[in-house]
Amino acid sequence: MLYHRISSFDNLMFFCNVYRVPYYKEKIHDIRKLLGIENWIEEYVEHLSSRMQIKLALARTMLSEREILFLDEPKLGLDVKTVNLFIDIIKKQEYHNFHGPSLIRN
Repeated sequence: MLYHRISSFDNLMFFCNVYRVPYYKEKIHDIRKLLGIENWIEEYVEHLSSRMQIKLALARTMLSEREILFLDEPKLGLDVKTVNLFIDIIKKQEYHNFHGPSLIRN
């Protein structure tokens, strides 16, 4: 879920506050670089393509720092390069404080 009438950055900040993510500004900075979304982080979500909205939703999911990560069709609407990047991130657990199992369902 994303809020379409605020910026991408504000969406990520909001969900970090909801989930009480510590040091969220640094984590948002790291994840946006990791996913390659830094060029449009200040754009309103309603102006983003569906592919960019999916990348933003994945960033939001990664910031929530859950022990178990369930993803239902996370590859839907993404290009092959982004899909491979995301799978590599999950396999290597490259984002902050995620040490739990992942379930990716197609």
